[in-house]
Amino acid sequence: MDIYTFDVYQGDKFTAGININDDAGLPMNLSGYDARGTIRTSYSAPGIQNFNCSFVNPVSGTLALSLSSLETSALPATQLLYDIEAYTSGDSDVFKILRGYVNVYPEVTHV
Repeated sequence: MDIYTFDVYQGDKFTAGININDDAGLPMNLSGYDARGTIRTSYSAPGIQNFNCSFVNPVSGTLALSLSSLETSALPATQLLYDIEAYTSGDSDVFKILRGYVNVYPEVTHV
């Protein structure tokens, strides 16, 4: 499982493209899977925001993550936790593909 830290600014749209690799460092074929991810203040806290997740190229394991400007505005300015998992229909196969931190910076310019 890969570990990434994302920097997010309140009020800005956030997008990231990630290439998911297997334990040997090769692109992971995630054909037939969808992805989902949640942001939390701690491991035991309820989720405060879900990532918008999609596989851009499932064969090469290319994942797109996003948050709208409205969604980032609602995040507290602090360091948060997240993970992303791949899953099949009916959750018959679920596994973590990405985890890490989301550093949320406060918005300075208000219009």
